[in-house]
Amino acid sequence: MEFCVEDSTGVEVVFENQRVVFSCRNADGVEFYNEINLYARINSKDSREKRSDRSITCFMRKWKEKVAWPRITKENIKVCAAPGSWDQPQRVCCPQAAPHAVACTSLPGQHLITAIAEQMFGFKTTSWELGRQRSVIELDTPSVTAEQMGALERSVNEKIRERVPVVVRELAADDPEIETVRSRGLPDDHAGPVRVVDIEGVDSNMCCGTHVSNLSDLQVIKLLGTEKGKKNKTNLVFLAGNRVLKSIEQSHSTEKALTSLLKNGPGEHVEAVKRLQSSVKKADWDFCSFLKCFFTRPYRKEGDSEFMNIIANEIGTEEALLFLTVGDEREAGLFLLAGPVDAVEHLGPRVAELLGGKGAGKRGRFQGKAAKMSRRGEVEALLQEFISHRSPEA
Repeated sequence: MEFCVEDSTGVEVVFENQRVVFSCRNADGVEFYNEINLYARINSKDSREKRSDRSITCFMRKWKEKVAWPRITKENIKVCAAPGSWDQPQRVCCPQAAPHAVACTSLPGQHLITAIAEQMFGFKTTSWELGRQRSVIELDTPSVTAEQMGALERSVNEKIRERVPVVVRELAADDPEIETVRSRGLPDDHAGPVRVVDIEGVDSNMCCGTHVSNLSDLQVIKLLGTEKGKKNKTNLVFLAGNRVLKSIEQSHSTEKALTSLLKNGPGEHVEAVKRLQSSVKKADWDFCSFLKCFFTRPYRKEGDSEFMNIIANEIGTEEALLFLTVGDEREAGLFLLAGPVDAVEHLGPRVAELLGGKGAGKRGRFQGKAAKMSRRGEVEALLQEFISHRSPEA
């Protein structure tokens, strides 16, 4: 028996002779409490539970192992609270069972989409997943066109509007009718009746999950799109029931926030974001171009002392020795030497002398005017020699 609660905490499962008591909280802090009166006695000391991120599975050993149970619970009723391995009635003692309504819509929604997809296009379902945010059906086809998806969505919602009944039946394992039911087949060791879910005039399928009594209870199904699946498979993503309404609410909130940030209407959001992306790309390109120019040619004709100090501040000179120049490449210009205080105090006056200029400095910065910018190469050689003598490897 499986309790489908994702990211559960505070899980407690008590096995009694003919009852299971289950409680936990989900990721949103909603509390669940279930008391399930079992069809017959179990060996409570040899029963256990296993928790995963997606559910809590209870493994119960029957007291009389060779006696088949027609269902898991004593009374033949059904509650959409914890889908299990049989048609399981149970007593739900908390009013917050609403999150499990997802299972009551997504599961029959999956059945309906699977049946219609196969009837219309021959797409067989190979697997499916009812996730926390959305549900996925894996179809045995390499692709699904937009036209096919639109036709499929219209058809399943038409069945919902027609209020098609959903009937749950139990058949004997040797009933010939089982051969007409869509399934993957029964296990070799199966014993007892077989549970069949009929969507009138649409599908007949073996299933142990919780279902609605009428397709109108699904309210609506929205196919969100497709994703690439396994080899030659396509994943069809869908929402059903209240999930559609929640998705619309979330989309509207996002739309309002973007309208406020982008200062335009919803119809212009995409173009506004494209313009922003283009601006960012251009700024990145301009900056990369500058860095490439700067590091291959550590001088710039246009610029002033403020420009050089901005570059020094951005690069950081606590550990590095930085030599910058602006102005004419061959004649007069400005220079800046920045780095560790002791290195700058030692090298600053010598740099000014080589460049035929004057300068002053403090706190790791030495800057001034240069009359012989053509001698920058000599300055670079001086700095390289200084660095090599101070290097740990030297």
